[in-house]
Amino acid sequence: MLIILSVLGIDSKFLGKEIGRQYTFFIEEPEAHLFPVSQKNIISLIGNIYNKKGHNFVITTHSPYILTAFDNLIFGYEVAKSNDIEKIKKIIDPDSLINYEDVSAYTINNGVLESIKDDETKLIGASIIDSVADELDETFDSLIELDMSK
Repeated sequence: MLIILSVLGIDSKFLGKEIGRQYTFFIEEPEAHLFPVSQKNIISLIGNIYNKKGHNFVITTHSPYILTAFDNLIFGYEVAKSNDIEKIKKIIDPDSLINYEDVSAYTINNGVLESIKDDETKLIGASIIDSVADELDETFDSLIELDMSK
């Protein structure tokens, strides 16, 4: 996936730079077979292409890393509004930042489509996908308690 997106990023004719055309890319589970750091890099690359070329992306994911990577780009956009760009550059690539208003994020709960955007924090609710971690932690904690009670 990363190679394909990188190639698309430099092919200006295909990406519409010369012909003024925008495309919508559908990417299903970009996290497949990738370590978390690579998932973060894919999202940064998508942010760069979105900002430089104006293309749209529809992404399906089950990865809290993907959602958290988007949250970082969204929050970075907000922080960049009131901070020195040079300070931002030390933390995150400003060319990959994404406006919260440009993002839609949904989950399907009992057959109903529900937004997972949090308008108060202006972030995506990544914890909704990672909620299984709480259950796993509870199980582990219970096992530790049992083991230590001997």
